[in-house]
Amino acid sequence: MSDRLTLLKTAVEKYGQEAQMKMAVEEMSELTKAICKFWRTEEGTTERDQAVENIIEEAADVQIMLDQLRIMFGSTKDAEMVKLSRLRKRLTRRK
Repeated sequence: MSDRLTLLKTAVEKYGQEAQMKMAVEEMSELTKAICKFWRTEEGTTERDQAVENIIEEAADVQIMLDQLRIMFGSTKDAEMVKLSRLRKRLTRRK
C-alpha cells in the first residue's frame, strides 16, 4: 500500500467518516468559491494569478477528500468509465 493511501486511510480512521464527509463538502464549497472569484478577475492581473493559485490549492484539497470518499464508499472507476463513455459519445456527435 502506498504512503499516500495509508495516510488517507489513517485520516478516515482518526476523524471518522462523518467528519470527513463534512470536510469534503466544505472543501468542495471552497473550490466553488475560488472558481467564482476567478470569473470576477481580469486576465493579466495579480488578482487573476492569485485566483488561479487558489483554485489549484482548493482543487488539491478536493482531490484529497475525494480519495477519502473512495476509501469510505468504494472505487469510482466503473462509474467514471460509464460517464467518460457518455462524454466521448457527446463529443463525437458534435463533430
